Amino acid sequence: MDGSVKTSLGVQRIEGVLHFGGVPVPELAETYGTPLYVYDLAWIRHRYQHWVSRIPNVKFVAYSVKTNANLAVLKTLASLGAGADVVSQGELRQALRAKIPPDKIVFAGVGKTPEELDLAAATRIFAIHVENPGELEYLAAHHPGTRVGIRVNPDVFPHTLQEIATGSGSSKFGFPLDQVLPLYRRFREKLRFVGLHFHLGSQIRDAAPYLEAIEKVRPLLDALDHPEYLDIGGGFFLDYQQSWDEATFWETLSPVLADLPVPVIVEPGRTLLAQAGILVTRVLYVKEMKGIRYAIVDAGMNDFVRPALYKQIHRIVCAEEAGNSQILEYAVVGPICENTDMFARSVRLERLEPGDLLVILDTGAYGYVMASNYNLRPRPPEVVVEEGHHRLVHPREQVPPIGPVETG
Repeated sequence: MDGSVKTSLGVQRIEGVLHFGGVPVPELAETYGTPLYVYDLAWIRHRYQHWVSRIPNVKFVAYSVKTNANLAVLKTLASLGAGADVVSQGELRQALRAKIPPDKIVFAGVGKTPEELDLAAATRIFAIHVENPGELEYLAAHHPGTRVGIRVNPDVFPHTLQEIATGSGSSKFGFPLDQVLPLYRRFREKLRFVGLHFHLGSQIRDAAPYLEAIEKVRPLLDALDHPEYLDIGGGFFLDYQQSWDEATFWETLSPVLADLPVPVIVEPGRTLLAQAGILVTRVLYVKEMKGIRYAIVDAGMNDFVRPALYKQIHRIVCAEEAGNSQILEYAVVGPICENTDMFARSVRLERLEPGDLLVILDTGAYGYVMASNYNLRPRPPEVVVEEGHHRLVHPREQVPPIGPVETG
């Protein structure tokens, strides 16, 4: 976390005990049990204000709700003036519940249902980002005059994981460049075309792909009648292991954004939320097999799937450190019946015993929202902290009840 901010913000270790948002982690575990997601609302405010201040020519920030849809998180962002980027009816309803104004909501997604298009049109959101001719046909027939933006596929590979590269020509998203103007001319009398949208992917550390995409899309933007914005998506890099040169990234991109004839919409998610969350888990057992020392914890890949799905490495630390214990190497694994249920293949920690608490850092993004009930495990609770105070915002799910036994 940013060492320049006060102690009550983010992660700090005080006399060997890890604190998060000013609250000792063992206190959180004792109060709510484990596994447990915790979010620091003050950190979100700090990060949002710092991040937005770097970007020129912004119409509004459309927070990517798929990152973390917790209602307390959304209400915090709404209070800061954020809008929302949604990709489902559920996310749209959650954004509205959080009091995010409809005129700051954009709706993307390659597979919107008729019911979702009906809801988006009825709530008069800022724009529906269409990705299929069928969407245009449906909206023109049932909701003429609806505000739409065209999602363009600029065929730019952002040098990230193939699974999260959404702006390359081989992906399923958006319209190829040569289809945009014919579709615009075909439907311009029925629908209100207000802008263009592209999204290149996730974990993009270099400004060059954005510059390339803007250069490709700029002629299309000039061809629209009275466009109101260009949405450049999100995907901004966040390193889970170390810092990166964020300042240079924005110094490179900002002059191009400032020079556009329309303001921009940006869709941050991970970059705002990852460091605002932790996952607290308790050691169940420790065992050794073939030279590997396993720490088996009560959180599993059903609770946090990123390491299994994307082979991503998150820092893991002890909630309490004595400072003089033996340091050993552990594979930190969960209880799920899969070899992929592993949070770390090799992490150095003080000697662990059953009952010890571990903290998986930077889990505020794509954590709880991707959790499941695999192995019929209940999803963990979500708690928010802020400057020394904590409260439950989403309780732990209950295990399935035992009903009457059927004898056949």
